[in-house]
Amino acid sequence: MSLVAYHFRLLLMGLACVLLLAPTATAHPGHVTSGTATVHPNGLVDISVSFDVPSYLLNDSPSRVTPPQMYGLLDGAEEVLQKKTLAARHRFAGALRVVVNGQPQAGKVTRFPDTATILKAAKVPEGTRLPLVLEGEITTQLPPGTTEVQFQASELLGTVILTVEREGYEPLAIPLKSGADSSVIAVTMTSARLEGATGPSLWRIMSQYVLLGFEHIVPEGLDHILFVLGLFLLSPKIKPLLMQVTCFTVAHSLTLGLAMFGLVRAPAAVVEPVIALSIAFVAVENLWTNRLSPWRPAVVFVFGLVHGLGFASVLNGLGLPRSDFVPAVVSFNIGVELGQLAVIAAAFLVVGWARNLTWYRMAIVRPASVAIAGVGLFWTVQRVIG
Repeated sequence: MSLVAYHFRLLLMGLACVLLLAPTATAHPGHVTSGTATVHPNGLVDISVSFDVPSYLLNDSPSRVTPPQMYGLLDGAEEVLQKKTLAARHRFAGALRVVVNGQPQAGKVTRFPDTATILKAAKVPEGTRLPLVLEGEITTQLPPGTTEVQFQASELLGTVILTVEREGYEPLAIPLKSGADSSVIAVTMTSARLEGATGPSLWRIMSQYVLLGFEHIVPEGLDHILFVLGLFLLSPKIKPLLMQVTCFTVAHSLTLGLAMFGLVRAPAAVVEPVIALSIAFVAVENLWTNRLSPWRPAVVFVFGLVHGLGFASVLNGLGLPRSDFVPAVVSFNIGVELGQLAVIAAAFLVVGWARNLTWYRMAIVRPASVAIAGVGLFWTVQRVIG
């Protein structure tokens, strides 16, 4: 095969990946639903939930609904939107339920976005209005004598970070997996079985946030996966990979911590295009060299700083109580690292055996880098122009 034909084939592969992957993949993992459950002394539980409205109206989770489907709903006939809003309001009573002794309690919807509110929130340029996050409220009355409860989130909400506020206790933030019950949480100071307890142990809270961080990479973080694969493909030697991963880890850990403590901030309109551009940059450089250039660690470090701001956006706005703030941020970052290691381990498992063979670069590195660069450039343009 001639050199021209070879590169033309690479181009076709890259374009195919753009057509297959980019339009259907989210620019960045979607909104993490947050909520607050306030347990009053009279047994009334008020739950407010900030959630991704278009996906909920489409009766599916945010991870499965594509932007074209959401925009089609928002820009379609108002009568269709109104009908789906009414149906969604009815479903919302069971979106986040209180469970007592294994029995879900009936909830009543006290607030839900109406059609006018949704349309008003959607009056911004396409590409900048997702996720469209609004708030709904549910009220539940606990049976007399209830001393402990669990919470259960609908699959339509995805992962929920729920802050539980109870008289006599510090606020408690717990990640809820869709469709699964939380751990048992005491709601009165007279709970005999959980005397003095405040809810899940520190170990349980940290393990939940580790899982949340891991899932932010695998399977939800396609953009971060492609960036890590771009680092992996540079050289068949281990030392350049370790150098790049170390720079990336230190950088994104730094900005994740600083951003969560409010010391640095950058708008998503800047962060998201730069993340996409970083994917394209490392992939394009892989086409020209298989050596660690003097500037590549510095460039990876800078891009790592930006990725850290992207990671922070997942936890921002969740209202984490001060008592759980540091363990949550540290645990989330550990989960992110484990997710990245899982991506690298999978890459080694699939193609690692061929890294020292003569055809490895031509058959694997170049086609894969062209495909990754194509997706990265597509996302860069998409995020800039919306």
